[in-house]
Amino acid sequence: MIRRPPRSTLSSSSAASDVYKRQVFGEFPVRRELGAHTKYPVVVPSPTAAYNSHYDKDYLAGVGAGKHSVSQDIAGILELVDSEAVKGFCVLLKEYLQDACGANQGDGTGTGGPERTILYGLQRPPLNGQHTVLRADDSTKFDELAPTLLPFYTTNAFETVRISCDPANKQLLAQLGQVKDLADKIEIQSQPDFESAIASQDLYNVVQPNALADNDNTSHLEQFPMVGQFVSLYLPLGHVKSTKVNDVEFLKVFSDSDKWLKMRSV
Repeated sequence: MIRRPPRSTLSSSSAASDVYKRQVFGEFPVRRELGAHTKYPVVVPSPTAAYNSHYDKDYLAGVGAGKHSVSQDIAGILELVDSEAVKGFCVLLKEYLQDACGANQGDGTGTGGPERTILYGLQRPPLNGQHTVLRADDSTKFDELAPTLLPFYTTNAFETVRISCDPANKQLLAQLGQVKDLADKIEIQSQPDFESAIASQDLYNVVQPNALADNDNTSHLEQFPMVGQFVSLYLPLGHVKSTKVNDVEFLKVFSDSDKWLKMRSV
């Protein structure tokens, strides 16, 4: 939480700027360590039942077979997906991201605590050069990779993701080569080369082949979690507060932060 001192204590205009420069956002632990602590990050408030819920495959297949305006800019991905259920899940992911991206304003009214100015929302991974690596082995299918790739591909988190693919998986490499903007994101690595590379790098997350798609049941794509929980596996969410109510200057400074997750033009 940003505790902003009263204006009467500020000796100069730069003092307010110094406070605002401390852009402290609440974030969950580094994603590559998340599995050691929890299945999904716990976001409060959120419906507890959502953490153990999943979509009905027939429902997802119906979404995948339908016409959706949000699917136009991810058509290059959807065209390569075989399963209608996976297509539907990708469409729901895109809809969720469109709705959730950007800084959202809250006011703390009715919470039992002091009223204040609040910004919250999905965020990009750390802006310190740490990357997320999605690993595809020699048998990984595009259907398995697509849902995990999509939250990066459609947002400004795209610059922080890389795809490591086994050279024996020629079909997947050919498919990835057909997707716009992915050419510079693909690293062709044998398993020993991949293991050596990740051991020597400070990465935000490494998503192994058995953790792609629905996180638990990749081999059969049996279950797909709620899109909010799914995205939380890869991207942080947090908030920043001012102790003042209707703090216009605070809103302007922090709303413009590069840390917020935003949709990118595909």
